[in-house]
Amino acid sequence: MFVLNLCRHIVVVCLDPAVFCVSSTDRELDRRQDMLSNLFSRQKQLNMAFQQESGTDTSRGALFQGGDSRGGFGGSRPEETAYTRGQTNDDLRMQHQVMIEEQDRGLEALSGALSRQKEIGLAIGDEVEYQNEIIDDLGNRVDRTNERLIKTTRTVRKVNMKASDTGLCCTVALLLVVIIVVAAIPKSVF
Repeated sequence: MFVLNLCRHIVVVCLDPAVFCVSSTDRELDRRQDMLSNLFSRQKQLNMAFQQESGTDTSRGALFQGGDSRGGFGGSRPEETAYTRGQTNDDLRMQHQVMIEEQDRGLEALSGALSRQKEIGLAIGDEVEYQNEIIDDLGNRVDRTNERLIKTTRTVRKVNMKASDTGLCCTVALLLVVIIVVAAIPKSVF
């Protein structure tokens, strides 16, 4: 019944594509028609399988034959493993629930570890930022000290030059005094 309703809708879309916002040049319309024809044929197969009164294995086999390439309904029947053989659906559901709980616990542990890693990473980032501020401050202080050292070196050079000039002046003045004293002393004293 559902497939027939879908077929009717496709016919409406084919007659007036603008009703469902499908352009007439779209391949979407063809794709949907193909999907509906596949559904219609599967419905026929299912109806035939239910109407047959043969053994349960053959009717189940008829239900699961064929199928699409994506492994959806009607795909090949999965093989039963030694793990699942002999267990009821309730047993399998319970084991599945236990597995999910174990995975949840593992995910919670992983989440906790990731949270700790995040906190450590943030703390490292803060420490690096603090250390960078210290390095910048140290660099500024070194620059100021270097400027003061250059200024002091210039001052020392100037004082040194003046000191050498002063010593020369003192020597000249002392020699002048000696010459005057020698000239002023009578020659008879010698």
